[in-house]
Amino acid sequence: MAMLDVKDLSVDFLVEGRKLPAVSNASFSVEKGEILALVGESGCGKSVSCMALARLVPEPPGVYSGGSITFHHEDKTYDVLSLDKKNLREFRRHRISYIFQEPSASLNPVFRVGEQIAESIYLRGDVEDEATARKEIISVLKQVGIAEPEQKMLCYPHELSGGMQQRIMIAMALASKPDLLVADEPTTALDVTIQAQILELLREIRGKSGMSIILVTHNLGIVADMADNVVVMYAGHVVECATAKTIMQEPLHPYTRALISAVPRLQHQTEKLSTIPGNVPSPANYPGGCRFFGRCQLADTLTADKQALCISTIPEIQEKRKGHSCRCHYSK
Repeated sequence: MAMLDVKDLSVDFLVEGRKLPAVSNASFSVEKGEILALVGESGCGKSVSCMALARLVPEPPGVYSGGSITFHHEDKTYDVLSLDKKNLREFRRHRISYIFQEPSASLNPVFRVGEQIAESIYLRGDVEDEATARKEIISVLKQVGIAEPEQKMLCYPHELSGGMQQRIMIAMALASKPDLLVADEPTTALDVTIQAQILELLREIRGKSGMSIILVTHNLGIVADMADNVVVMYAGHVVECATAKTIMQEPLHPYTRALISAVPRLQHQTEKLSTIPGNVPSPANYPGGCRFFGRCQLADTLTADKQALCISTIPEIQEKRKGHSCRCHYSK
C-alpha cells in the first residue's frame, strides 16, 4: 500500500465567474522512502498539485472539483479532502512539510531563524520547555550542515546567504518530523555549487530517515540524479509516469521526449539545442482534445483522420508497458 495515493485529482480556480482548470484528473502515488519527481514547464500544475496534498490551495478562489488524496500512516488513514479542521491541522503538523522555492519570501524577516524553527517544534505538541526546544534547534541545524548553530540560530534571515536560508527552510521542515517532504523547486535562484549541496542534503535526509520526498522541478538533470520515479505534467494533466531510468532512456510521450531532447549535453555537438515551439496554453483556453497537440512533433507525422482524434478527444492515461503509463493516442 502506497503511503500517499492521489486519484483523479482536479483543482479549479474561480476567475470572474469562470472555473479555470489548474489540475485535471491527476493520479500518482508515493511509497515510503521514495523520491518522486514532478516534472514540467512553469504553469503545468506541479505546484498546485503539491499544495493540494495538504489542502493549502485557498478556497475560494480554489475549488477541489474531484478526486481523492489518501495518506496512510501506520494504522491511520487520512482522506485529506474530507478532513475537518481539527484533523486537517493534525495532518499538516505531523505528516507533511514543505520547502518552497523562495526562502527569502517564506522566512519571516522580523523573527530570528531559531524562533521560526522553534515554532515548528512547538506545533508538534510534544515539546513545551525552551531548553528542550533549543537542543532540537541546534540538532536540526547541524543535521542540515550549518556550522556554529548556536550563533546562526540568533540570526535574522537577511543576515544569511540564499543557500543558508534554504538550509534553514529545510531545518524548519525537518523539525516537524514529517513522513513526507515536498520540495518545490528547492534550488531555484541558487548557484550551481549550492544547488548540488542542497540536493545532496535532501538525498542524505532520505537515506538516514527513510522520509519520502516529492521533488518539484523542471530540471531533468536533477531528475536523473535524484528521483526513483517521475511524473511528467503538462497543462494540468499527468502525461507520463515511470521510473526515472525509464523516463530518461525510453520516454513515450512526445512532450517528455521534447523535454529530454532540450537538455544540454556535455558531448561535442554541432547542431543547435532542441526547443519546444509555442507555449503552454492558458487554462482559460485549453483545447477540447489533447492539450499538447499544438506543439506536438508527432502530430505533424499523422494522417488527417488521426489528427482529428487528437483535436477532438482528450487521451486517457494508459499503461503502455509494465509500470509505464502515458497519455497519448499514438505513442508506442
